[in-house]
Amino acid sequence: MRLLFSTLVLAMASVASAGTVPVLNWSGVANVTGGFFLEPAYANVTPNGLAASDAWTYVVGSNSDNYDATTAFTVTSAGDFQLSGIGGFGLYASTCSDAEGCEPIGANLQPLEIDLTTTVSILDSMGRAVATESFSGSASAPYGNCQLFPEFNQENCFANAQLNASIPSGVFDLSAGGYTLDVNVSSVADDVYGNVVFGGSQLEGDVIPTPEPGSATWVVIAIFLVTLTVWRRTA
Repeated sequence: MRLLFSTLVLAMASVASAGTVPVLNWSGVANVTGGFFLEPAYANVTPNGLAASDAWTYVVGSNSDNYDATTAFTVTSAGDFQLSGIGGFGLYASTCSDAEGCEPIGANLQPLEIDLTTTVSILDSMGRAVATESFSGSASAPYGNCQLFPEFNQENCFANAQLNASIPSGVFDLSAGGYTLDVNVSSVADDVYGNVVFGGSQLEGDVIPTPEPGSATWVVIAIFLVTLTVWRRTA
């Protein structure tokens, strides 16, 4: 019985590792819309999907930005695919701007507030979403490290707010055919008294083939469970 038990364990591991892996091919072309006028959003195709980002450099005052990026792919062998994403949003802001000067010394400065909403979707050939994962979050940071300009009764203070986005993973069954991976980013900043010195948001979406166990695997698992039950009763 112990020999049979060991043999079944080896057989199950061998068969399970032989599961079929679905296949997809990326177009290699990324399209992006949105971003600031002077700093349009940027996107590029990665080995597993699509990455997009924007730059908030020298944006004046509280503001918001939205951009959308897409790339096409073809599923040549149907099966399960994992959809996931990771990204973030960070701003380093100042209370001075070239256009409006700085805040008065001792001003009641509210913390820098940032918000991020991201969505990663798979669209079918008709543009309909067949899979979607999303993330929303907020972060804040107080202003400090001030430089004083007493002659003008002004001060230049700085705040650094950071937010990381880890989008939950989901597994979806895709049939053979053409699809589009779409990543959408919406970022908002409040209480920016002067310039955003540097910063921006980024998002990467991934579509990864997931191995599927063959039907023989489930047969071996069933036999294994029955054998394990008998072995425990006779041990």
